[in-house]
Amino acid sequence: MDKNGDVVPIGVKVIIRTEEAKDELKIEIINTSNPPASRIATIDSEVIMKSKNIGAFAFSNDGWMNSGKGTIIFEEDRLYINIDLENESYDNWSIFEGCKCFKKI
Repeated sequence: MDKNGDVVPIGVKVIIRTEEAKDELKIEIINTSNPPASRIATIDSEVIMKSKNIGAFAFSNDGWMNSGKGTIIFEEDRLYINIDLENESYDNWSIFEGCKCFKKI
């Protein structure tokens, strides 16, 4: 559960939001560890589209004082997200690093 008492799924969750009026794309990535620690790292960032299906984003704090940048590749039924941590806090948790593939639902 998070600080509000809501149940939080374990693993990585990706939320893509678009605002057509502003022609913006935003990404939210949440990484939750297994209980009993249930650590949560979150980034919420604007995506700058580099081409029709490739975007870039940056973040200054994932909730654990880690920062970095990432890319997102949109394919027919999948998303590929690659994150590079540039400033690691070496704390007990962080948003993930490297490339992960997500199936669209």
